[in-house]
Amino acid sequence: MSSEIPTPPPPPPQPQAAGGGSATATGSTTLPPRPATPGVGLISRVTSSRSYHTATKLWAWRRAILLGVGTSYALLKYSQAKAAARKRDAVHDKTYLYWKLYDGGIVEAKSTGSNLNYLLTSSQGGSPEEPPRVMTLFDVIRTLKFIEADDRIHGIIADFSHISVPTVPSYTLGLAQLEEIQDALLELRRVKQERLGKDGWRTVAWTDSFQSQGQYLFASAFDEIYTQPTGEVPLVGMGSTTPFFGRLAKWLGIEVHAEARNEYKSFVQPVSSERGDETRKPQKENQTELLTDLNSNLLTYIARNRFPQHAGQAGLDHVKDLSQRGPYTATEAVSVGLLNGTGYRQDVLDSVLEPNVGGDEDRKVQGLYHYARVMEKAVEKRVAEAIDIGVVYLLGTIGDPGEFGTAAVVRGLKEAGEDPTIGAVVLRIDSGGGGVVESDTIWAAVRDLREKYGKTVVASFGNASASGGYLVSTHTDAIIAAPSTVTGSIGVASLRPTFLTAFFDRFHITLDSFFTGSRSQDVTHRLEGDELVRHKAHVDEMYADFKNRVCEGRGIDREVIELIAGGRVMTGLKAF
Repeated sequence: MSSEIPTPPPPPPQPQAAGGGSATATGSTTLPPRPATPGVGLISRVTSSRSYHTATKLWAWRRAILLGVGTSYALLKYSQAKAAARKRDAVHDKTYLYWKLYDGGIVEAKSTGSNLNYLLTSSQGGSPEEPPRVMTLFDVIRTLKFIEADDRIHGIIADFSHISVPTVPSYTLGLAQLEEIQDALLELRRVKQERLGKDGWRTVAWTDSFQSQGQYLFASAFDEIYTQPTGEVPLVGMGSTTPFFGRLAKWLGIEVHAEARNEYKSFVQPVSSERGDETRKPQKENQTELLTDLNSNLLTYIARNRFPQHAGQAGLDHVKDLSQRGPYTATEAVSVGLLNGTGYRQDVLDSVLEPNVGGDEDRKVQGLYHYARVMEKAVEKRVAEAIDIGVVYLLGTIGDPGEFGTAAVVRGLKEAGEDPTIGAVVLRIDSGGGGVVESDTIWAAVRDLREKYGKTVVASFGNASASGGYLVSTHTDAIIAAPSTVTGSIGVASLRPTFLTAFFDRFHITLDSFFTGSRSQDVTHRLEGDELVRHKAHVDEMYADFKNRVCEGRGIDREVIELIAGGRVMTGLKAF
């Protein structure tokens, strides 16, 4: 009989752990693997990549990188701007300068915030891209001196037309100022023809029509002058008209008492007298003499410029005869030699700037204002430290407020005295006079500048420096004037109006006055008796003081001063 070994029973089932895991013999539970999350592998691969680490570093350094990029861009733009500026500022050989001229384009001085200026300080202003609208008279003459030494400049084209003129305050150059520019232009022509040859230098002036006689005088210094066919040349000589208000004052009921020292002092006459008054005879003689001298100076410049074939007095007589028949149409002006021809602006420009004979490059053209700025920068860098001359301006009526008034002039002179870098001062005067006290104040400031601070002071006269304008310059080291500067008028004048009852009746006004002392300052009271005597004595004292200062300052004998004083006005040429 056979026997079988029984099969052991299967082991009991193991308890299941929560979550579907299995329990081990030690009681621990094994969790099943978590199912894969979509995208986790991709993120892991990205974050562990080289590109990711590079981007992370770039982000961490983002400020430095942006700063570097910005700096590089700025440097690139700066270098481009500098290159453009060098190209714009470059002056090529055979360059012509284009000069736009208009009233207000050249002034005696510009507002700078201070009345003390350094001789080589640029007063152009404005941005480098925009040409300045205004140049001072000194800027103009200095620029012409720059051109003298620059062989790259072969000519100037001046445009006097009144179209496309910028908006600037109107300012008309006077005869003395025009003479200073004339002299600079004539010297420029002489130097250029020596350096470049007669055919190497050419100046041309063009306008649609000359607006004034002074404008034509300016243009006459150029080699060639053209206008449009419909233009005009107003060559008519000098003239003057004086209104008198004596009858008007009487009609209004105003009595004017005038004191003048002496017979040539004409300041008071328009108010205190009528035309034909006997007291006007010396003044008429002086005014006629002055206008004759000014007219002779004007016509002499035109004769020298336009008719060099007529020497001396013959040329003056020829132009004087022309002025008797002016003004002239463009056609007439060409026929008598005042113009070289007629044409329109572009026609004249084309004739000047056409290619040179022989196939060379076209002549270059550059704005004169821009050229002036470029040259100023170059000069200031080289010689600014070597220049120790200051300029103070006295402009307009002495006593008026403003940047060039009494207070500003005194302050400018004091600043110049206290500045150790300034060794000399030019006092530029363009004034017909003014208040006695204000003139005396400026005179004292000039004296202190010389005696207290030891500075050299030179007075430079513009269109006028008469009466108080001459007084303030008496104790300067030297006085310089143009031939047509109006100067002199060494004298004193006083006007004292009295408003009579008829004046107040006319306007139905009644007055009631009370005084505890003298009534000499009351304009409703007529000066009489001792009051009038004292008033006259005060004027005599001021006149004597004026003459004494002229004698002391200019070294003139007392006998001579009586011959040139008395209020007589004269040209700078005659005063010399």
